[in-house]
Amino acid sequence: MSVYGADGVELGSTTGGESCTMVYNPDGTPITGASVVPPSVIATTGCKLSKSAVQSIPNATWTKVTWDTEDMDTDGFHSGSSGDVTIPAGFAADYDIFGCGLWAANGTGVRGMRVTKGGTAITPNIMQAGSLFAGGHGQAMPTFSENAAAAATFALEVYQNSGGALDFGGAGALASNFCVLMRGA
Repeated sequence: MSVYGADGVELGSTTGGESCTMVYNPDGTPITGASVVPPSVIATTGCKLSKSAVQSIPNATWTKVTWDTEDMDTDGFHSGSSGDVTIPAGFAADYDIFGCGLWAANGTGVRGMRVTKGGTAITPNIMQAGSLFAGGHGQAMPTFSENAAAAATFALEVYQNSGGALDFGGAGALASNFCVLMRGA
């Protein structure tokens, strides 16, 4: 996703989001101390989830990320440590959806991320070369909008094929997040 200054000039691009602060200049060099706030964080209805611990992701398998921390949940969109966000009754609307997370350092294979609705992928698979993650970097989905009826479920799935299990998530400067926030009815 591109990052723009107040004058509308592109400053660079990012592999992260609200808590994923890996922002790069167009030439690929990091912009130190920069952060990106997806437009959806200004919403007041929905949920923002995060992970306090890593999740082991098996090799060559799309895996639903489970969330153990509700940073914000206005109306019971998330329950327990599941990976699903369920739209409550009375909240059918358009939602902004955003996900990001930190992969363990490993330069082999590729890393992927996608969002599902009712178990079916609704975003293109965001696939990036494992060499980008050799030092342990964040990956993010661009914020997108999706209409959802009550009882619709959303989840973030990740993929890696490093040759073995690989950790995803955890707390810290590059926290893993999943946001599903109402745009309006």
